Amino acid sequence: MRPDVEGLFGKPIVTQEEMRTRIRELGRQITVDYAEKDLVLVGILKGAYAFYADLARAIRLPLRVDFLVVSSYVWKTHKTGRIKILTELTEDIAGRDVLVVEDIVDSGRTVQHLRKTLGSKKPKSIKVCALLNKPDRREVE
Repeated sequence: MRPDVEGLFGKPIVTQEEMRTRIRELGRQITVDYAEKDLVLVGILKGAYAFYADLARAIRLPLRVDFLVVSSYVWKTHKTGRIKILTELTEDIAGRDVLVVEDIVDSGRTVQHLRKTLGSKKPKSIKVCALLNKPDRREVE
């Protein structure tokens, strides 16, 4: 028997069908925006793994995939404000178009740090695709 999910977690903000529809829309838009480009999709683990996989399948282009594990926590329960990249890319992104796939953009600090760090590797472009955006919690642009 399936547990009462809504009772456990509250009412969903977005339904699964709305999520699937939006991911398909994003995949179509990315396909148009990156046609004829050398796309590297960089997933931020662990949070974005399911969104990343669904989005990668929705993009109808040849692309390279890579991942970064990023932490903004030193202790399991307390944010420190410091961002630490725990892994390195396996793909060379120099001269390539990079699309960072993030689960939630909250304060903006992680994205800001990633743009700076990845930018030092000389990609042609860096853009971010996020599943959820919380602009009212933004601390940095």
